[in-house]
Order: sequence, then structure tokens, then C-alpha cells
Amino acid sequence: MVILFALIWECAKTTDVSATVPEIPFSELAGYKMKILPELPTAGSDFALVIYDDCGYNRLTSFQKNGSSLEIDKQFNSMMMLPCMLRNDTVQLGILSKGTYTIVYKLFDVAKANNPKITFSLSFKLPVL
Repeated sequence: MVILFALIWECAKTTDVSATVPEIPFSELAGYKMKILPELPTAGSDFALVIYDDCGYNRLTSFQKNGSSLEIDKQFNSMMMLPCMLRNDTVQLGILSKGTYTIVYKLFDVAKANNPKITFSLSFKLPVL
């Protein structure tokens, strides 16, 4: 009984959507097939995050700005078993003023609507001069 409870507890912890998102250096963003535009981040520019080779069925569900924190949530449903048609996607971040911003990107599998799982996530600091 104790082992079964421990196993259920461990599984429940892995599906926690508030899990810590790993932070990568801004210079390594290309390794994740992402890019910030414009390439020279200066205050007053209209910024966008480009995601290369994104599956066409990944949908933007939430974009939130809270001070210097920007959070992007996308989702897909693995139960639909759709083929992944690769495309480039652009998420508009808006006009940013001078400062350092933390951008958090999360991709959720919503196959179980009551318990969505993060399948990919990262965060990075965006310095705007």
C-alpha cells in the first residue's frame, strides 16, 4: 500500500504544470530553433519570437506580460495523432522598453484536459538596450 501511494505521488509530481522551467543563455536560443527579432534588441522596437520547424497543430493559447516577465503557452493534443506538418511560427511580443526581460516558453500536451503535461519548456533573459 505504501509503495503504491509513493508511486502515485511521484507520477502526480511529474505532471505539475508549475514545474521549474530551465533557463538557457540567450546566445543558445538558435540551438532550440528559436530566434528573437529584431536581432539587435533596442528599446522601442516591436519584438517577436520566431519558432522554426514548429508543428502546425501547436496552438498559442496564452501570452502574458507581467512587468519584465513574458510567458508564452502553446498546446497540442497528442490523442488526435495528427501528422506534424512543420512550419515557422511567430509570436508577437510587442514593443519593449530598455531593461532585461525573462521570457518563458511552455508547450503543453492537453490530451488529458484535467492534467495537462509540459512536454517542452525553456526560459531565457532578453537584454533590451
